[in-house]
Amino acid sequence: QEGMPRHMNIFLTANMKTFEDFVALYSEGDEARANRGRSLFSYALGNCEAEERYKIVDFLLERNPSFAHKSGDGASLLHILLSSSDPDPARDAAIAQVLVDHGETFNCLDNRKRLPLQYLLPLHRYSDEDLAPIYDVVFASPDPGFTTVVDGGKPFHELVRAFEDRHILADRIDNYLRAQGDTH
Repeated sequence: QEGMPRHMNIFLTANMKTFEDFVALYSEGDEARANRGRSLFSYALGNCEAEERYKIVDFLLERNPSFAHKSGDGASLLHILLSSSDPDPARDAAIAQVLVDHGETFNCLDNRKRLPLQYLLPLHRYSDEDLAPIYDVVFASPDPGFTTVVDGGKPFHELVRAFEDRHILADRIDNYLRAQGDTH
């Protein structure tokens, strides 16, 4: 990466390197920067190494970062968060809450016509109990998107029923929709 401008380097470092590498390059104010409409926070959220990702994200969250985000595949910051490798549900729930507080919504389809929560459904090594911290944030959010039609042409709440190990979530969504009086 010799000769690469530092400002470009910080984005790639947040996305692909370690927390130590990131801090060595970081300058005050970087948390507010964006590269082609994507904030440094957005790049960090896509880091594949879970421990490094959480360290960099936490570091940025302490500094009131920009959440600017443009993606080629229609993925929102919540899509990136909930489709990340080796998720830690408690930590992801805390990050998701910050994003919701900054106006992000779970009722947002990417180019594959999927909601952020859809990316958790096939993670069989995590039970609904494991994922409850994230579910809690979704249910408390202004617009969870449970009746949104997703890929395959069904509303999300019907899709959830197709996953054998997601009955707790499916029942919880049904109860939520009943309480909302939204039975269609």
